[in-house]
Amino acid sequence: MKSLLKPVLSRQRVVNVPRDQSQLPATRLLFLGFALLCAGGHALAQSEGTIGAADPVPIDEVPVISQADITDPMLLRSRSLICGDITTAGTPIAGNAGGGGNSGEISISGIPVTATVVNARLFWTVLTDNDQASETGKTISFDGNVVSGEMVGFAAETPCFAQQNTVAWTADVTSLLTDPGNGAYAVAGFPGNNNLAVGDFTEGVSLVITYADSTASAKALVSYEGLAVTNGNGETLHQTLEGFEVGGTVSATWAPIFGNGQVFGTSDELLEFSGGAGALNFDGSLDGGTAAFAAETCSYLDSATVSCYWDDDLHDVSAAMSPGDVLADVNYELVTDCHSFVAMDLAVSVDDVGICGIAGEQVDALCPATDIWRNHGEYVSCVAHAAEAALAGLTCLSEEQQEEIHGCVVSQRAQSDVGKPNG
Repeated sequence: MKSLLKPVLSRQRVVNVPRDQSQLPATRLLFLGFALLCAGGHALAQSEGTIGAADPVPIDEVPVISQADITDPMLLRSRSLICGDITTAGTPIAGNAGGGGNSGEISISGIPVTATVVNARLFWTVLTDNDQASETGKTISFDGNVVSGEMVGFAAETPCFAQQNTVAWTADVTSLLTDPGNGAYAVAGFPGNNNLAVGDFTEGVSLVITYADSTASAKALVSYEGLAVTNGNGETLHQTLEGFEVGGTVSATWAPIFGNGQVFGTSDELLEFSGGAGALNFDGSLDGGTAAFAAETCSYLDSATVSCYWDDDLHDVSAAMSPGDVLADVNYELVTDCHSFVAMDLAVSVDDVGICGIAGEQVDALCPATDIWRNHGEYVSCVAHAAEAALAGLTCLSEEQQEEIHGCVVSQRAQSDVGKPNG
């Protein structure tokens, strides 16, 4: 059993206050007012490069509080239009008796044989006493290839472990996969040695794959990243996912990356996914189970615990979404188990209107309506090419649909005065 060491003061501020599990609450804080109440209150956040915590605050300058509300710790990393879907699988690293606490294997299955890999990303977390500059766990091996990660976040706290810090990494491994993406992938070179409390401890690693298939329906995919760690009494986390408009036959797939799930009881954590059609309950679902290791099947050199500390859940959340929804909410409360949150992907069905809106925003990012253009024709040419690129992944749409959506994006901008002498 882990010792619970540090309640969170805020998303980035911590003091050492020892406590035990008997102090954790078992009551539920109700989450109210989901998508309909929040619809106008969120702006899209774009992020490049490292997403990390601020410099730590000296302990004597921080007031001690018993719980914190973590709001939107993850930032929108990417958004795309595809005919296809997402899938994920992972494995614990620490506690992997066959891997010595520093290796494992990820098995991906179920992707249609007609599909092609659009994007593939690895995510992993390391608990360590080393500082951020040490870049502990940055370089690992994937399918026999050396991979260097990009830091998703660094926190001067852990999900109730003896180590002092948590660091999360991601790496783009798209070029290392062959279509359609199914297979067994060896992962190795992670920090750790199958000890819970001594030295570095790699919780686990997941592979998230976006795939395209011309027989699938059109979807908008939003990907969020940003490390958040929970370890305080009744601590809550709220994450808004947006950047889409649900349309067509409603379908939605949610792929969250969580570290440190385990089995304490029937409601180790309270977890809900909410959209315009209501909330789906995933209470107690973070049990440390993966495709590679079922919950409670891991082992350690310095402890008799059998807990695994990684989850690779993939949820169909279609029942929570309604046509016209432009956001979804994830709400969590710590009850008896602490967690690290690293990433969330959401793929939702879209119709022509939603596609036109997303493609238009992508075009505007590439072809801004400013005075940089020599003439109107140059601007319209940029818009036309950018629209083609934005719609390139929608191979399931007919040629007529493609032309209509392309016209929707281009015509409005072609009628503007951008690039004209008096524009």
